[in-house]
Amino acid sequence: MTGIIQGLLASLAGSAATVPDAPTIGTATATGSTTATVTYTAPASNGGTAITSYTAIDQNGTVRGSISQAGSGTINLTGLTSNTSYTFRVYATNSVGNSPNSSASNQITTSVQIVPVDVLMVGGGGAGGSCFNNGAATGGGGAGGFQVGVFNVKVGPSFNVNISIGAGGARTTATAGSPLKNGSPTTFNGQPPSIPSASWTVPPLAEVPSPSPVPAVANGGGGGGDGQGASTVGAAGAPGGSGGGAGTASPTAPFGGGGAAGLNTFAGASSVRYAPPFVSNGFPQGGGGGGGSQAGVVGVRATPYTAIPPSRPRGGNGVADPWYGTTRCGGGAGSIGSGPTTSTPGANLGGSGGGGNSGFIAPAQTNATSGTTNTGSGGGGGHSFTPNGLHLSGNGGSGFMVIRIPSANNATFSGGLVTQYRGEEFAGKKVWWLTGGSGTMTLS
Repeated sequence: MTGIIQGLLASLAGSAATVPDAPTIGTATATGSTTATVTYTAPASNGGTAITSYTAIDQNGTVRGSISQAGSGTINLTGLTSNTSYTFRVYATNSVGNSPNSSASNQITTSVQIVPVDVLMVGGGGAGGSCFNNGAATGGGGAGGFQVGVFNVKVGPSFNVNISIGAGGARTTATAGSPLKNGSPTTFNGQPPSIPSASWTVPPLAEVPSPSPVPAVANGGGGGGDGQGASTVGAAGAPGGSGGGAGTASPTAPFGGGGAAGLNTFAGASSVRYAPPFVSNGFPQGGGGGGGSQAGVVGVRATPYTAIPPSRPRGGNGVADPWYGTTRCGGGAGSIGSGPTTSTPGANLGGSGGGGNSGFIAPAQTNATSGTTNTGSGGGGGHSFTPNGLHLSGNGGSGFMVIRIPSANNATFSGGLVTQYRGEEFAGKKVWWLTGGSGTMTLS
């Protein structure tokens, strides 16, 4: 009988237990871009049975952290979004259940997350020159600039990065006075060329965006000189790009100079056209466009006219990019001038890395080839055999960009950017190729 009474008393005592009172909220503090802390004070009543834990929720009711103890303390909060405002409430838990929520904490705003973004970028190559004077020669297009570096980019929808992929220069038409066609720059958060590429330094890392955005710019290559009644100089590449080869006039004119090499450094200086001593004997030859690593070969005299010249105006060779080892940014080849009875066997070769070949007349007159797409290579110079013949130069090859970010983050692209996600490569980093257009990138 005594045992039954004791059991009933224990049962009645257990049923009297309730959930705890609400804790008293303390101070919330942001500790990073995705973390914070919040303090609390244990309630005066635990409901008649020990409190086992405290849980913090945000204003949307999402659990952000908890702690297993009976007394007052501090809860570490995780999984927050950077640059976002939050308030928090805390509730206590015992064997009966959860207490009411505390009042809301003070509002905090998490800091902006900054992620290192690797950027490899190449500007558009210049187009080759066109020939519209019988016997004249044209210059090859210069390669686009080549840049590799790192930017610190802020995470979140408020921090878009502007991106533009440089198009190759458009080949000229065979009419006197055709403009030289430079390639367009590839940019990362910039408006080229108002701020020179020298502003992009590694290190220190530039923060993007900032009150005064610091762009990375891989400038386009210079267009090749046209062949006409007088010699024309190939366009110099913008800082970091390569110069186009010079075009020359009809048979008594001097040979063309090769285009300048692209400096392809983080702080490019203006390219200077390579100007060799002029020689005025024999048919002219245009200069090759500068490649990523060297100037195009100087045009030389063909003696006799039907023989292959000892050194053709090749485009300058490109450079191997440090991520894939693929050679890019070849200069376009210049053409050989020739009279109506001359047979020039074969085209002059563009530089390694996608440079366009020149036009040629044997076995049949042919247009020059364009620089390879997405290599930033220069187009080949056009070649004319018949008076005022229309045989076009090659277009410059378009530029491109490769972006790598830490695997924990993601990137979205908007606007007209042409992108291809390449998956996780290079020690787990996510990689995208951007091959055209312009738009924005946002990190999350």
